[in-house]
Amino acid sequence: MSDAIVSCKKDQVLAAVEKARGELEAPDIIENGLAAGMNEVGTLFERGKLFLPHVMMAAEAMQAGVDELKDDMPESS
Repeated sequence: MSDAIVSCKKDQVLAAVEKARGELEAPDIIENGLAAGMNEVGTLFERGKLFLPHVMMAAEAMQAGVDELKDDMPESS
């Protein structure tokens, strides 16, 4: 999933989210998969390996995954 975020591949992100749904809760998928990918993107950006347009596309890929999980998120009290 992290690789799909770094590669800005929404379709791969969505496929990875769907697969992870059977094994993990939505908050875990977001934290350990989607956010981990964005952390890697941030590190690469800081090192000058990626530029802002790539960061924006990666964020869109992550958002697609988060949107897919919205209905699976626990209700906050």
